[in-house]
Amino acid sequence: MVNKEAIADTPKIKRALLSAYKPERVIPLAEGLLRNDVELWATGGTRKALEEKGIKARGTDELTEIVSWFGGRVKTLTPELFGGILAPRTPEGLAEIKEHGITTFDVVAVDLYPFEETLKTPGATFQQILEKIDVGGPSMLRAAAKNHRYCLPMSSPAAERWIVLASMDEFKGYVPLGVRMSLAASVFQKTTDYDRAIEGWLNDVIKDKMEESRRDARRKAKPET
Repeated sequence: MVNKEAIADTPKIKRALLSAYKPERVIPLAEGLLRNDVELWATGGTRKALEEKGIKARGTDELTEIVSWFGGRVKTLTPELFGGILAPRTPEGLAEIKEHGITTFDVVAVDLYPFEETLKTPGATFQQILEKIDVGGPSMLRAAAKNHRYCLPMSSPAAERWIVLASMDEFKGYVPLGVRMSLAASVFQKTTDYDRAIEGWLNDVIKDKMEESRRDARRKAKPET
């Protein structure tokens, strides 16, 4: 018997958006969602990796008309995509969804760019590290976390798939609000840690530059003998 109170005012999981720097981290989730008749959408590289595994997914470029701009810096940052993540399923929200022709998502699962991993790579340059600062991924996750009642956020798809798929089995395709809130909290913790790592790196770079400037100043000020 399904506990209707636990899933009250939450949508059945019917459509999921997947985006992963390392697609292998979302493939088992994708397979589990497909077994539950969930329609899959994915960003470019993730979609390609899924299809290589025989997993059919629609591309986000169908909504955004953007495959990849500026070397991948811009793929998802459009109203068409974020409207589908942030749209509430209230009567007013449903009317606006219909008015704007929005494709809504019930799950957003993202594996972020490996910033800290790149930071620890010997010989990594400033620009290489900078390019591993994920913008679209945290933005999608935070949007889904804000709208967690209607759009389930997953910031660690490989680890979190167990609870999501088990919940869907138990609740016939739904995920209880308590699980949704827990996953939303995990998103904000993960993005906080992610931003803190970036801040720490930039502050270290600043300190190194300042120290280098002081050394240069001392050398220039040293009297000739």
